[in-house]
Amino acid sequence: MYIKPVMMISGALWCANHLKQNKCAELYLSLQKWIDSISLRNPKNTSSLYSYNAVLLGTFAEEINIGRDKIEKYFVELFQKEGLHAKLMFVYAQPNSNMVSGTYRFIYNEGSVDARFTFVYHKGKIVNHHSSIQPS
Repeated sequence: MYIKPVMMISGALWCANHLKQNKCAELYLSLQKWIDSISLRNPKNTSSLYSYNAVLLGTFAEEINIGRDKIEKYFVELFQKEGLHAKLMFVYAQPNSNMVSGTYRFIYNEGSVDARFTFVYHKGKIVNHHSSIQPS
């Protein structure tokens, strides 16, 4: 059975399969919680959204960060960017999965960076997060 994807464009969440709407909302709210945590710039708070053995391939990382301690260190460094916040640009998810992908924009005093991402969730925590700068 094919289940249509979830899409969010300009802040509006859409779920094609109404039977799966709660799952769609759950994925979106988990992602929005991460986006909101970026603006708060608290590395411990942001890293707490990840499982203890999560994997992060961060947008600005030179290495793969495995485990919450390394992920927290990544955010300590990232949050040095003055005025940093993130904005969702496009979200795509399958309501029968625990994965959400899309694009977001990091905005800070020196400029902005557009990136693409994939988050995988398990029991409400991020277990895998890949993000990379969008090619020009």
